[in-house]
Amino acid sequence: MRDGYYHLALKNNPIQRFWHSKKFEFVSAKINRTPAVDVGSGPGTFFNIHGDFDGLKVNLDYSFGQLSYSRKINPGIFHINASATDLPFSSGSVFTILLIETIEHFDEGGFNKILGEIMRVLKKGGKAVISTPNYKSIWPFLELVVSAVGPVNYMKQHITHFDSKKLGRILRERGFKIIDKKTILIISPFLAVFSRKLAEFVFKIEQRLFSKCGSVIIMEVIKE
Repeated sequence: MRDGYYHLALKNNPIQRFWHSKKFEFVSAKINRTPAVDVGSGPGTFFNIHGDFDGLKVNLDYSFGQLSYSRKINPGIFHINASATDLPFSSGSVFTILLIETIEHFDEGGFNKILGEIMRVLKKGGKAVISTPNYKSIWPFLELVVSAVGPVNYMKQHITHFDSKKLGRILRERGFKIIDKKTILIISPFLAVFSRKLAEFVFKIEQRLFSKCGSVIIMEVIKE
């Protein structure tokens, strides 16, 4: 994947801009304490848009190229080249972990290592905010279409598939307490091609009437 791909897509593609900006809004609203670490941060787009708060912020990614791009757009944020399965932090040292479209890129063994690392590094009462595609929605169809016509083959990149029930069960089994869960985004992003206002209007209807059918899961959990 091209370094900075997602950041550039938000500038140039109205569908992706709406899709990611709405997701980022929900994730950002859940950050209330730092240090905050975006695990699998890619080109650093999240903190570039929603990093205007006090405290230590860290972008962590396995790709040195993506981190190099992030350093250009996030000069005031710490950057660490490391894997999500081996977090380079002391036990009980982090208040907030963000996993924004990260866990689906790992197999089951890798995902379990990530959860173990999150549980280790979080302070008591610390939280993780996780977003991932919802495979009990229209997402599988969208993934097929986007992979066929776009520059990224998500069908190859997305190794493990989640739905709200499956993800919630796994997180509870690993000792996390779920304090909020929701799904977002059905058809509203595609209307952004015509009008941002129209997309926002339909988004509100989706959340009011079809809140369990969204293409993206957002789950907030804490370490008790």
